[in-house]
Amino acid sequence: MIRCGALGKRNLKFMQYRVSNYFTWHGRQKSILLPDQSYGQWIIYEKLLPKYHVNCFDTNSDSNIKIKELLSDKKQSIEKILERINKMNNTKLSLSSKPLFSVFLNSRLENLELKALPYPMVSKI
Repeated sequence: MIRCGALGKRNLKFMQYRVSNYFTWHGRQKSILLPDQSYGQWIIYEKLLPKYHVNCFDTNSDSNIKIKELLSDKKQSIEKILERINKMNNTKLSLSSKPLFSVFLNSRLENLELKALPYPMVSKI
């Protein structure tokens, strides 16, 4: 994550991410890498596509606050939290989509709107 800003007249908030493109056995695949200093932040993928941005220090999102509580109070890892969310909501969320066997194509900055996880998914935990 590099910066946040509003684009267009709709006042949607987009973040600028470093997106790497790979060619795999299954076709083209995108992977988003957060900088090393992005402690407490994760990109969540759904069906190998970047879908959500979890930021434990964002107090504007109820789901981020709930995940922070689960991480600190209940001493759960983000992997275990995603595992429980997947089980309860019948989803396939994962942390990384970087393929093991791939050919790197390119990397560039893209403006994406990755929202926090929906609170109804997190509240059931």
